[in-house]
Amino acid sequence: MAITIRTRLAAGALIVVAAIAGLAALLASSAGSQPRERLGLVTSLPIYWNETIGGDMLAANEDEPHWVRTVLERQFELVPLDGLAASDEVAPSAEFARLGKLILAQPRALQPAEFVALDSWLRNGGVALIFADPLLTQHSNYSLGDPRRPQAAALLSPILKRWGLEQQYIAEQPGTTRLVDMGGFSMPVQQAGLFKLVPGGGATCEISGGGLMADCTIGQGRAVIIGDAAMLDANGDLPEQSAALRALLSSTFGAS
Repeated sequence: MAITIRTRLAAGALIVVAAIAGLAALLASSAGSQPRERLGLVTSLPIYWNETIGGDMLAANEDEPHWVRTVLERQFELVPLDGLAASDEVAPSAEFARLGKLILAQPRALQPAEFVALDSWLRNGGVALIFADPLLTQHSNYSLGDPRRPQAAALLSPILKRWGLEQQYIAEQPGTTRLVDMGGFSMPVQQAGLFKLVPGGGATCEISGGGLMADCTIGQGRAVIIGDAAMLDANGDLPEQSAALRALLSSTFGAS
């Protein structure tokens, strides 16, 4: 009889343990299925779509995804944007206006209406992380002059000036990567541009990292601007690249 009781007690305990484990798994599954916050992405870099030669987009999509996209999609639902302004208007496009967060990484040359739309979106509470490289050092499969090639130099001077910033390119030894202390993490840079404050800007900006980063309050919104894009290099062969991106996401958007 004692053996039977012990057996039944042991079986009951196993059932309880299994039930708890099942509930924990269910809760974890529910937490994982929570909708991710949407993050706009405007870039000429092959972050969302891999580079391809010969127009074989299917083959490009089957390649290993860019490490930056992988990091971003752990936290956000990426929303690639073709433009920022509505057609024939200076207001943010409908899709852009629905977003609260944006990454602008070495974008193609923006139209004047897009600069106005970006400024308006920020002043209404948007938050942006911007990478503006004056001399992109990343390798591209596309030849010079190919419109699919990433933007060689960020052409953001008009909007930077509006915010009270000026970017200066400081020539460095080509191919040399250096680490800049950003106060809590290190950022790998190559041929970076440095920011300085100029009078008359319509934003309140703080410069850090020896001029590499500008953190600007623009109306009700905020823009964190990095004067280099080497940390987004597709090779991703430096551990500091991923660590720096995660740190920037956390400090800018509150992402973990």
